[in-house]
Amino acid sequence: MGNSKLALTMLGSGNLERAVAFYRDVLGLNVTGQVENFVFFDTGGTTLVVTGVLAAAGSGPATHECVFGVESVTASYESLKDRIEFVNEPRVISGDSWGVNFRDPDGHQCSFYGPR
Repeated sequence: MGNSKLALTMLGSGNLERAVAFYRDVLGLNVTGQVENFVFFDTGGTTLVVTGVLAAAGSGPATHECVFGVESVTASYESLKDRIEFVNEPRVISGDSWGVNFRDPDGHQCSFYGPR
């Protein structure tokens, strides 16, 4: 595969409108396109695709996690803790890298990762 890189990640959603509102309005991702049952978001390096197709196929949220790189894990946590139900408090993951976990409206595991 040589110089391959992750181009996109797809998450299933049972309620596309609710998922779009979460990723666009709460996390602040820009919608770059929408085709039928697929909504594309710019994450700065990888495209996030939310689709009703995977939800209909029965893909489980426990097998996926979206990790969002942020400039400050604690600042992201503080600015969103009233809008997102976090699973834990920000914590050291490794060395100077911190993380905090949350779930999107469809139950997918997500986290913020980066400097404190």
